[in-house]
Amino acid sequence: MNHRALRILEYDKIIHELAALAHSEPGRQLCLALEPSSDMEAVTRLQEETDDAVKVILEHGLLPLGGISDIRAAVSRAAAGSQLNCPDFLRIGALLRTVDRLRGRLSADPPVRVLDRMISQLQPDNAFAARIDDTIAGEDELHDRASPQLMNLRRRIREAQNDVKESLNRIVRSQGRALQEQLVTMRGDRYVVPVKAEYRGEIPGLVHDTSSSGATLFVEPLPVVALNNKIRELMSLEREEIDRILLELSDCVAGRADLLRNDLALCARIDFIMARGRLALEMRAMRPQLN
Repeated sequence: MNHRALRILEYDKIIHELAALAHSEPGRQLCLALEPSSDMEAVTRLQEETDDAVKVILEHGLLPLGGISDIRAAVSRAAAGSQLNCPDFLRIGALLRTVDRLRGRLSADPPVRVLDRMISQLQPDNAFAARIDDTIAGEDELHDRASPQLMNLRRRIREAQNDVKESLNRIVRSQGRALQEQLVTMRGDRYVVPVKAEYRGEIPGLVHDTSSSGATLFVEPLPVVALNNKIRELMSLEREEIDRILLELSDCVAGRADLLRNDLALCARIDFIMARGRLALEMRAMRPQLN
C-alpha cells in the first residue's frame, strides 16, 4: 500500500466522511478499518454491497439502524458468570429491537440481493426483548413488576416510609417550638427532624448529624427508630431481590451469547454497507469498471 499516494488522494478524509455516516460505533469502526485492496473478488463484493445500499436508499429510504451499540464486553461478562447492570440490558434490548425492525423491513420490502441475505441471518428474540423491557426501567432502576417479590417488597417499603412520615409529622406538629424548621428530612437512610440544640432534651432520640454552626441537631426520635430499622431491613431484601433478578437475566444473556454476537456483527456490517451507499449518493459516485 502506497501511503504517500493515499495522503495525496486524501483517503483518510474520505474514510472519516464515511465513518460519520454510520449510525453506530461498531459500524464506524468498520468504516475506519476499510483499506484499499488489490483482491478483485473482495473489491467486487464490496461494490455489489454498495450498489445494493444505494438501491435500498433510493427505493425505500434508510434502514432502521438506531439502537446498535457494542455489547460484546457485556455478553462476555455474562458468559463468564458475572452479573450485568441496567445499562448493559438497555443496550442489549435496543439491539434486539433493531434486529426485529430490520427483519420487518425484509418481509415488507422487495428482495435486495446482498442486504436481504444479511438481514435474513438476523435472529430476533422478541420474548427476551420484552422481558428486558418489563424488567429494566432505566439506567439504575428496575420496574416494580420485574418480579412479584420485588413488587411486594417495594409496597411494604412505601407503607413503612409513610408510617415513619406520619409519626414524625405528629412530632413536628406537637413539638414545633423545639424544631429549627417544621419539616422531615433524611440523614443517610434515616428519617430525622431538625431540633434546636437548646431543646435537645425535649425530643429523645438518636443524633445523626449537626449543622455546621452546631445550632441544629438532626434527631431520629425514639418512636421511629424501629420503623426506620424495618425500612432498612426491607431495603436490604429489595437489594437482594434486585441482584437475583439481574443475575437471572444475565444467565439468559449468557445462554444467548452466540446469537447476540452474531446479530451485532451483522448489524454492524449492514450499518457499514449503508454508510457506503449514503456516501456514494452524496458524492454522486459512479461504480468503476474493474480489470
